[in-house]
Formats: sequence, C-alpha cells, structure tokens
Amino acid sequence: MCGTLFTRLSSCLGKKICSLFAKSAFFKIWFLPVWCLLGVSKVFILRIKFFRMEKFLGRKLGESVLVPLLDSKQKSRAIQVGHVVRVVSNYTPWKSNCFPQALTALLILRLYRVPYLLSFGLRRCASTGDCQAHVWLVAGPVCVTGGYGFSSYAMVGCYLSPHINIDSIESKNC
Repeated sequence: MCGTLFTRLSSCLGKKICSLFAKSAFFKIWFLPVWCLLGVSKVFILRIKFFRMEKFLGRKLGESVLVPLLDSKQKSRAIQVGHVVRVVSNYTPWKSNCFPQALTALLILRLYRVPYLLSFGLRRCASTGDCQAHVWLVAGPVCVTGGYGFSSYAMVGCYLSPHINIDSIESKNC
C-alpha cells in the first residue's frame, strides 16, 4: 500500500518537475518571485484600506475605459506575465483569486513598462441575488489576469498605467 502511494506521489512530482523544466526561461525565472508576490499582494489586500491602495494602482479613470495599445514586444511580454501569474496562483497554499493575481501582474508589467488597464466590476448573481466583485487586468488586446470582464460585469472603476500621458489623448478627443 505505502509502496504504491509513494510511487504515485513520486510519479506525480516527477511529472510536475518535468513540466517545469519544459517551461520558458521567463517562466522559470519568475516562478518563485511571482509566488512570493502573490503572498505579499494577498497580505496587502487584507491589511491596507482601499483608499490608501488606490494611488499605487495607477491613474484613476473612474468608470471610463481606455485600453492602451501595445507594440509586439509589449504584447508578448503581457502574454508571458499573464501565463506565469495564472499558473503560479494554482500553487499557493492561500487563495490567489483575481485581485492578488491582478496586483502581482501589475507590478511585473510596471517593471517592464508595459501599459495596462486595471478594472473593477460588479454583477448580481441571478440565483442568489448576491453581488459578485471581480478584478481583471488587460494590456492592449491581452487579458493578462481575470479574463475579459467588460461584458460580464458593471464597471465601478478603472486604473491606467501611470506612465501613459493621458492628457495628450484627452486633448485630441476634444
């Protein structure tokens, strides 16, 4: 009995290790830092009041949506960041749902200067009547974390990358 259990565990662990070695260099480099950042993000969310957190998220747009354009290098980086954050979130002993994932990805995108839009949304569950909140992060056409919630959730707030000059965009639209 113990022999078969040990064989199954070692086989499963072996598959996971082989799977890790098959991943890209970007994934291997970021695996442990992302795992740690997911934990820090979770603590940050639980301990810091949202109004204090807001200035960290980016430039507040309210309910308006302004998805930044990306060049091919930024798009590729956003895809890589989203992949590593989503996969690593499955390996944390704590619940790494949409908000910690979005904060972690936001940090990495900022590091690489990839423009992003962080969105908060609400919807009412039809069966229970309860409100459900969701956070998602997009970079150009890439859904980095949380899927593409624009059609499923009522927008309650958006935050744009702080390094994007929105003033020049607004003056062109007027």
